[in-house]
Amino acid sequence: MLGEHRLTGKDVAYEEALQVPMLLRGPGIPVGETSDAKTTTVDIAPTIAEIAGAAPQRVQDGVSMLPVAQGTRPGYDQVLIQAGARNREWKFRGVRHSRWTYVEHIGLAGPTGVVELDDRHADP
Repeated sequence: MLGEHRLTGKDVAYEEALQVPMLLRGPGIPVGETSDAKTTTVDIAPTIAEIAGAAPQRVQDGVSMLPVAQGTRPGYDQVLIQAGARNREWKFRGVRHSRWTYVEHIGLAGPTGVVELDDRHADP
């Protein structure tokens, strides 16, 4: 975000901040194809491990997105969204669904009572 909504940074619950492309290239990845499938940052390590043929020695939080890239499995329909700020817990927490974004904002003293429910189809 470089000025959209008069804000900068990636710690807000707007589409410009939530969207981060995942780019894959290598064996088993279709050449020249793109997808709008949703993934999360916790899926990066399991994806790289599967592509590399590595066996992680610990339980992975995410899942490999290789099947999504190969078109054999859909991406997520909904994902947890959250952002923290320095010296406090969460700035917001919510859920991003294929159509809706629900967010609860949190202040220094806890929940602020500010809740957003955005219909991204009606108001992209």
